[in-house]
Amino acid sequence: MPVAVRNLEDGPAVFSDLDNGIQLEWQGKGDGAGEDVQYVPDALMQNIAFTKAMRNGIFALVTEDEAIEAVAQQQVSQEAKRADAASSARATLSPEVDNDLIQVNCIGPSTRGTGTCGEPLTVRAKASGDAPHLCPRHKALVSQYALAEVNGTITWVRATVAPRESQ
Repeated sequence: MPVAVRNLEDGPAVFSDLDNGIQLEWQGKGDGAGEDVQYVPDALMQNIAFTKAMRNGIFALVTEDEAIEAVAQQQVSQEAKRADAASSARATLSPEVDNDLIQVNCIGPSTRGTGTCGEPLTVRAKASGDAPHLCPRHKALVSQYALAEVNGTITWVRATVAPRESQ
C-alpha cells in the first residue's frame, strides 16, 4: 500500500526508479499547495537509493493525518488553478453584445440609373444604423442621406431636391 512521503528540502525534489518505471516530483518543504507530500508506491520504498535519501533527511514518512491534510491542500490548489484558468478564459471573451460583423448592400444609386448599387459591405451589427451603407464609390454622397420612416421602418433614404411647387 502506498505511503505518504514529504520532501524536507527547501526546493523541489525528483526521484526516479527506472527499473520500476517510477518518477515522482515533490515541491519544496512547506509548499502552500501541499505538493511537498506525495504518495510513494511500495516498490519505491524497497529502492535502496530512496531509503538512503530518507536516512539522509531528504524525505520523511508522514502520518495519515498529515497526508490527508496535504491532499486537501492539493485539491484546494487545483480548484483555485481551474478557477483562475476559467476566469482568464472569460476575460479574453468580448462581453459586448451584437458586435458581430454582418454583410449589407450599398444603398447608393445604381450606375445603370435605376435602383441601388447593391455592392456588398461588411459592417459591425451594433453600428449598422449609424450611417448609410455606402460603398467607397458612393461614400461622397453621405451628406445626401437622411433617416426617414418608410412603411413603419426607419431607414436611410437619399434626399432629393425638387423644384419648388408654385401656387
